[in-house]
Amino acid sequence: MIRSKQQVFALGVAMAQLALVGWLDYISSYEISLGVFYYVPIAYAAWNLGWVWSFGFGLLCTLTLTWTEVAAGRHYSHEWIIGEVAVMRMLGFSFVAYSFNRFKHAIEDERAKV
Repeated sequence: MIRSKQQVFALGVAMAQLALVGWLDYISSYEISLGVFYYVPIAYAAWNLGWVWSFGFGLLCTLTLTWTEVAAGRHYSHEWIIGEVAVMRMLGFSFVAYSFNRFKHAIEDERAKV
């Protein structure tokens, strides 16, 4: 849940990051992969907004990346491959979201011990 002005700001920053990466990915065509840059808004959301938002951004990044490739003209030999690629991307993005959430909690736990 968004509870403060800082979280609203963080949500806006993460959305702006996603929009920027999606736009850059679209204009660069599908031949140049910018997929790794989709990790930035996911990691930012994990760090500032929590695990629910980071997984949500993983889903948004999956949809955005898939849309940019299809809109740019990428063709697959079978239609089902689009879904399979999207599922694999979502798994990768979910791993990043989970990892950053665990990393933040580990740091917070260590700070609490000190």
